[in-house]
Amino acid sequence: MAHPGLSVGTSVEHHSLYQYQLANTRAVFMGQIQSETAYYQPNPDASLPFAPNAELLDPKFSSSCNNGTGQCSGWGLTHPGLAGHWGLWCRSAFILQQLQQLSPTELMISTACSFPNQEDCQKGILSIEGSQTRNIGIYNLNTVGASSIIDIDGSSVANAADNVNVFPDTIAIFNLQS
Repeated sequence: MAHPGLSVGTSVEHHSLYQYQLANTRAVFMGQIQSETAYYQPNPDASLPFAPNAELLDPKFSSSCNNGTGQCSGWGLTHPGLAGHWGLWCRSAFILQQLQQLSPTELMISTACSFPNQEDCQKGILSIEGSQTRNIGIYNLNTVGASSIIDIDGSSVANAADNVNVFPDTIAIFNLQS
């Protein structure tokens, strides 16, 4: 998305590195968005078949993915957060990892990423990067399948275990202001 942007009632599913990437954006409004991680992940992981490209501000994946296995699933929403970039307002998001691929050779071997073990499939699902990133308001954020609901600069600031709801893990309001 170039800045400014508007995304209402959209769904992005099964892409490799991420579903929504807000690079070089300013004043973006997103309403009623939905994303789902690729079913084949994390085996092979998100960097296959397309390696992250730093020029496109693609997210960096590390060996800490998926409980230290190095197998990463794509991000549901990323905001690379360059200096001077600001303004994300999201009203209602559903970001999930529905299935987890367990074997690269046997395509039908997978596990559901829903209750009671829904936090076991993916380490993080929404990433905000850059110390200059501010003025972010997310309301009604629902996730499934990730142990961390929101990461800032690689560290979890909202854990699924602290935000358990009936089916998705839910955060009513998240504000990051300057």
